[in-house]
Amino acid sequence: MSQRVLAHLGEDSILRGEVVTPPRKVNIKHGVAFDGYGHGSVASHGDMVVSKSVATILKADSPVVGDTLLHPDGSYVLDVLAGETTFTLQFILRKGA
Repeated sequence: MSQRVLAHLGEDSILRGEVVTPPRKVNIKHGVAFDGYGHGSVASHGDMVVSKSVATILKADSPVVGDTLLHPDGSYVLDVLAGETTFTLQFILRKGA
């Protein structure tokens, strides 16, 4: 199911500079809120909240922290593993060169 969802919601992307056929599908969500991560604005209840971009990538693509990702939204580095499901990994992204 995850592969079908990413096939529909994901966009053609290049991971680690490897061009594959068919293209890897990666979904990026911008503005995902995280509590207590890094530097950001302070919420009214005193907790720090930051907004980050998060990529969802199939585990079968073997993504790891430090990999580069070229996506229609831009060039990124997989910075922090943020979540996991049976078939996907979610990474917090940072802008790449």
